[in-house]
Amino acid sequence: MLFRHINRIAKYTFCICLLLLYIETINPGLESSTPWRTDSIDFIANLNLAASNNQSQHKEREIPDKEATINDSLTKTGSSLQQSTSFQPQTKSKTMASESITTTPEPELTITSKPIALTSTVLTSASTSALVKPAIVNSENKKKVNIKPETVSSKRAPTIGSAPINGLSNLPTNQEFSQQSSQKTSQQVTLSDASKLIQATSPVTVASTANNPEIALANCSRRLTRSYTSSAANEEQFLVGQFNYGSEQLSDEIFIYQDKATLYLPIQFLADNLMLPLQVNMQPLSVSGWYLTTENTVDISQQLMQFTAQNSDCNQNPTDVYFDDWDIYVDIEVVEQILGLEIHFDHARQLLAVNENTLVPLSQLLERQKRHQQFNHQKNANDQQRMRQVTSEYATIGDLALHADVGVSQRKQIETQQPNVDGFIQVRTDLLGHSAYAGYSWSEYGETFNAYIEKAMADTWVKYYRLGSIDSHNLALVSGASSGEGLILNAGDAFSDDIRYIVVEGELEPGWDVELYRNGGLISVQRVGDNGQYRFEQVPYYIGTNQYQLRLFGPNGETRTESFSKLLDPSLMQADSFGMNFGVMQREQDDLKQVYASANWAVSDNFSAGIALIEQQVSDNKWLFNPSLTFSMLTDNSVWQLNLTGNETGTAANIIAQGSNSLIDWQAEWAHYQDFESWENPNNQVKQLANINVNGNLDHTNMSWGLNGSWQEQNFGTDSIYLGATVAGQFQHLALSNELSWQNIADTQRWANRLALSGRVSDWYLRSYADIALLPTTELTQLVSNASTSLSEQSNYQFEVRYQPMALAEVTVRNSLSYFLDTSTLRLTLENDSEGDWFAQFKWSSSALLIAPDNTWLLDRVSHLNTGSVKIIAFQDDNNNGLFDEDELPLSGLRFSGHSQADNATDERGQLLITHIQTSRPHRLVLNEQSLPDPFLLPQNSILLVNAHPGNVAEVLFPVLFTAELDGEIFYDDGVAAKGVLVTLIDDADNQYHARVEYDGVFIFEQLVPGRYQIEINKQRQATPIELKPGEYVTLATQTISR
Repeated sequence: MLFRHINRIAKYTFCICLLLLYIETINPGLESSTPWRTDSIDFIANLNLAASNNQSQHKEREIPDKEATINDSLTKTGSSLQQSTSFQPQTKSKTMASESITTTPEPELTITSKPIALTSTVLTSASTSALVKPAIVNSENKKKVNIKPETVSSKRAPTIGSAPINGLSNLPTNQEFSQQSSQKTSQQVTLSDASKLIQATSPVTVASTANNPEIALANCSRRLTRSYTSSAANEEQFLVGQFNYGSEQLSDEIFIYQDKATLYLPIQFLADNLMLPLQVNMQPLSVSGWYLTTENTVDISQQLMQFTAQNSDCNQNPTDVYFDDWDIYVDIEVVEQILGLEIHFDHARQLLAVNENTLVPLSQLLERQKRHQQFNHQKNANDQQRMRQVTSEYATIGDLALHADVGVSQRKQIETQQPNVDGFIQVRTDLLGHSAYAGYSWSEYGETFNAYIEKAMADTWVKYYRLGSIDSHNLALVSGASSGEGLILNAGDAFSDDIRYIVVEGELEPGWDVELYRNGGLISVQRVGDNGQYRFEQVPYYIGTNQYQLRLFGPNGETRTESFSKLLDPSLMQADSFGMNFGVMQREQDDLKQVYASANWAVSDNFSAGIALIEQQVSDNKWLFNPSLTFSMLTDNSVWQLNLTGNETGTAANIIAQGSNSLIDWQAEWAHYQDFESWENPNNQVKQLANINVNGNLDHTNMSWGLNGSWQEQNFGTDSIYLGATVAGQFQHLALSNELSWQNIADTQRWANRLALSGRVSDWYLRSYADIALLPTTELTQLVSNASTSLSEQSNYQFEVRYQPMALAEVTVRNSLSYFLDTSTLRLTLENDSEGDWFAQFKWSSSALLIAPDNTWLLDRVSHLNTGSVKIIAFQDDNNNGLFDEDELPLSGLRFSGHSQADNATDERGQLLITHIQTSRPHRLVLNEQSLPDPFLLPQNSILLVNAHPGNVAEVLFPVLFTAELDGEIFYDDGVAAKGVLVTLIDDADNQYHARVEYDGVFIFEQLVPGRYQIEINKQRQATPIELKPGEYVTLATQTISR
């Protein structure tokens, strides 16, 4: 026996060596650090960076922190600008009747306005000067007129490669001026010279198409006016995709709106990522800015679009615009008109690709992003408008989220039965620093109970563990991801233990339907059972970014979507990184047990090796020990994995490969079992198997296609072959999927077809799934159709019909009527079948959230179980320490956008409770700055990025500073205004703020943090410092200086 094992290991080792030699021969340099998604030879060279800055690209790309993206004009002008350590955006706004822009030869620019004149120009550092909009001040009465940009966020939460605009797009236009001021810096910059800087980096003349085939052959070059109709976006119609510009991925998540066959792109998101001088305002709904030159203004407001077409399309037909709390979505064809770019959407990969164009050079984008990283630490310290990360920590005793669903039912099946009481209760809370969940159901069929505690950690070697109801890790050839009870643990660096599939699971109330989509194609549908759980196994998982979407449909007509993405790239592990998984469990289906430990080590950036030790019970009295080896290799556009294992019954091996190119994604697997028994191959049924999957996109359509096939050779029984072809996409408001399949089992051939559609038609939401046998006989084998509509704001009707000819009753019809109360829902369900039997049920459901510190119960008909909550506490932070001290005042009336209760405001205690915020990704809340009661008030952060989790209400302190203002006059000794003289304030932390004296001798510093300041005039420090108090408006005595 030992000799046989040694002999097999020697053979496997020899095969591995031959495989590696072969791969190295056809693809030398396998262990180079070439980016796996980049096929351009001069990709790194285009950055024009020092060698020390060329980081290896094999890891997950460092997509730039889009919270601020810096254009390269900043570096070019850095020497002429004064340095500043911090700034803060202005918070108040008013619109100007008319403005004009003039250019002066001075590096500090002057803006003149009719009838208002600018009295001071403030400079800032090279890293922030281009980010600031001017404040207009009336020099006659010194009444401030502050113009601000509306605070806008990109769709939902920012991800790698997506964040608010801070570069070109923050520059003012001739439609609107905006100011940003700081608690630590008062700054102003005008547009004329800044426009020149931007024009220097954005070519105006389009290169010839002979040398630049990516440029449109002809430009319309006309000023166009298009009317539009604006509508609120429907959450169900969003697509989640990747965003690529040229060969580079700029974001792994972009939300695209789809209405019928038309795609609508998020304007602020595009401006952020492509660093375009466009600004989205949500109140009022508008887009303003310019493109290429300041003369080519872009204005979308009051149901009218005005822009200069940059491509050959001169279409001026009316169009549609959609909006949500985060962005404005414009027709993709209109975006191409405005920007002169070619944009394509690959439905198979959910990939929005923009062809590289000399109007927006990729090399320039990348270099700007790299330069921004050099300023990033300073920007994070300076930019008070930046998003503040709020992490909801696990509490010792958390806030209890509870959902109850209780009903009375009766059925007639042959004879009328007695009424039954059934129900389901779910709870979630924080317990001893862990997230805890429990679900209990009872009905005429029995009782179920499941519970677990879990904890995720970032700064420790152990990253995650879960005790109770668990899903085991995938163990190739030995055990797939199995559900049961036990303990799982992840430690060290993360790694992919299965490059074929993932498991998607979660908790919901019984009776909900869950549709799972990958890259827009339907994977499967499930109805949540009495245990309140859904679970999708063997969910396809391809190389690159996989976009998944869960569409959830409740029995009371509720609908909601949850989206997430998973990146398959083993190169995420750096050389010498190390990770481990551990588990002990009892499988739910048969109470068999297993214990395992696995480890993975990245030998290089392109090659990793893993080992697993598995002790597995395959029957009541039979345990098998399975040592396993795994080897993963990465090439430029493919991933290969080899798995080897064995136990006392035999051995097994498989090879898995995945790849991607411009046309298709593909996946292949071959496995061989030599008298091998395990959970994956019970009773040694399979001798060998093969699977292959290919996916692609249908050009110029909203459709994707897929081909898949599988073959199994059985040790006992006949072989089987399966082939399938799938087409999926969007038609009108319906998601469609059709699969044609052929299979051969026991020499019997069968052709079948499965059709699925889901979507909204008028006021109805329709879902239908049909299975049709084609050959050797043609018949409808299953049909399930569901239709739901709102009868009123308080009621919903749902109808469902099921046709299953193999069931006892071929046809079943269900009718449900739901009535919504303020804190609960009532539902009456009647079901009849073709055999004359019936079922009736009356249910009551409600959800509650216990806020422990306040001993307060919050009742709601919408479940708190899978959503987070946050309590914002706004106060006037007089000492600027970020804490709510006893002598400080709460602020009432503050409102935040980005949630369903946007009209709610902080109460007299300064508190605002926001519930039902998403937990699958950070949730973005933006202060409505118009709700600030005083122009001197300035928040430390206007945007909160909340990482919430169910079971705990995160308390977030929201300090608002009561700022001060300082002005004065400086003249020369001959009585002439000291125009252009530099005035500097220096605080106790040596932060410096600058202003220039204007033509009338006046200088102004606005929104200064209270405190002590030294004053320098023309670089001469004054002997006496000044103390500024909150809300104080100080005017210095007139100063006289010599020339």
